[in-house]
Amino acid sequence: MKQKIRFFVVSAMLAQASAQASNVFLDVAQVTPGNANNGAFTGTLNGVAVAGQLSGPGSHTVIFGVDPVVYGSTIDGSSPQFSSSAVFSPSQHLADRVGYGNDLDTGYASSRLTINFAQTMSNLVFHIANLDGSIFNFSATNGLSSIGLLSGNGDGSEGLGVNGKTLFDYNPDTIIGQSPEDQPFTSDIRSAYGSVLLVGSYDSLIIDVVTNPAVTAYQHSADSTGQDGGSFTLSAPVPVPAAFWLFGSGLLVLASLFRSIA
Repeated sequence: MKQKIRFFVVSAMLAQASAQASNVFLDVAQVTPGNANNGAFTGTLNGVAVAGQLSGPGSHTVIFGVDPVVYGSTIDGSSPQFSSSAVFSPSQHLADRVGYGNDLDTGYASSRLTINFAQTMSNLVFHIANLDGSIFNFSATNGLSSIGLLSGNGDGSEGLGVNGKTLFDYNPDTIIGQSPEDQPFTSDIRSAYGSVLLVGSYDSLIIDVVTNPAVTAYQHSADSTGQDGGSFTLSAPVPVPAAFWLFGSGLLVLASLFRSIA
């Protein structure tokens, strides 16, 4: 009898851990591509309406439309971009993504990406691929206390890095142009990929996008302009229903009772 009770208790605890770890990804419904400093997208995240808008003042960052080619946005989960468990936490095989491009000229001012939520959100996870020569700075977001690297391919010399509330590539000159239809590289020369936890509660995320000042190979010159492109998505933790916790607690109480009876 004791053995059976222990089995049920352990099963309940495992189920609780599994429920806590579950996540839901951004479902992109529409993307409006733009020229320099504009572009928008709408969708839902865990049932909450989401609207993103890119604005100036003076950079050359754009949001790309729905396109299967490198860096395009998706609205039907057609890309395995974020499916690598070694890079993204959590991983999702066919996640919608928002594609972006940024002209790599350190003289340009930052563009501002504002993502508004219909209700307050907490502790979202931001997943980014092909960061390369751009910097994503979340410092203007009210209610965001910190960001923390959950997973990625960074090793201090190449890949994703976090400094304060800023995401960057340790080696921004490795503009490899990897297709989102391919699995990300996790060793050797590679772009910056990974997931960061956005700690706090907020109604919007404000992200300033600018060229990494360490970029050298693709800087703007009189006869050419290099461009960096990538994509991002968001995920939210799925709350565990109160009834589930009560069920697990009830099993633990029953176990204690049976143990005392035995």
